[in-house]
Amino acid sequence: MNEKEQVEHALRSAFSSASQIYVDTVNHECEVYVSVDEFIGEISRTILSDSVYFKMVDYCDTLPYKYVFNYTFKVNKTNRLRSSGS
Repeated sequence: MNEKEQVEHALRSAFSSASQIYVDTVNHECEVYVSVDEFIGEISRTILSDSVYFKMVDYCDTLPYKYVFNYTFKVNKTNRLRSSGS
């Protein structure tokens, strides 16, 4: 699964109503539209979903409800050791 697909999958896992997902792999930002039932306003905590961390940077609190997140990938210690040649 490539980066874009992984982020889309993680957003769909975090928000069951996720739609119109946009992923900017250069700036590591994404946006997602959610239903009124899932919209909770400003999110101050980091969300972890399917090994992707999401930190909210913006949101729209009128229809359509939207979140904008910075994202990073959870680094597995074993994978980090393998990639460094240790």
